[in-house]
Amino acid sequence: MRLTNFLLFYKHHKKVPGLLYEGKNRIVHKITEKMKHRAVRDMLTQQRNIQLLSKPYLTEEQEFGHMRDSGKEWEQFQERRRKRQESRALPPHTTTEQHLEHLNHTKAWE
Repeated sequence: MRLTNFLLFYKHHKKVPGLLYEGKNRIVHKITEKMKHRAVRDMLTQQRNIQLLSKPYLTEEQEFGHMRDSGKEWEQFQERRRKRQESRALPPHTTTEQHLEHLNHTKAWE
């Protein structure tokens, strides 16, 4: 009985020549109700998105000049961005001699 449970627990794929999911002898997954509901839900979401995008949020009168005051915000954004890039700047270039200079403190003149 335990052997039967063990053998039935794992799903065995039939041996097919070539790739399992492509070609003439592929394994075809069965379409479940959950898959159908998910596909319908995705299509409704896409339809709703297209419907929302087809209608503009602002009228042409409202749209005219609505970005007039955003110049200050853009300058502030650019300033914060420049400061961030400066803080991430690379360390200054150094030579190998400068890196190994601490090894020379024991050398003495003859």
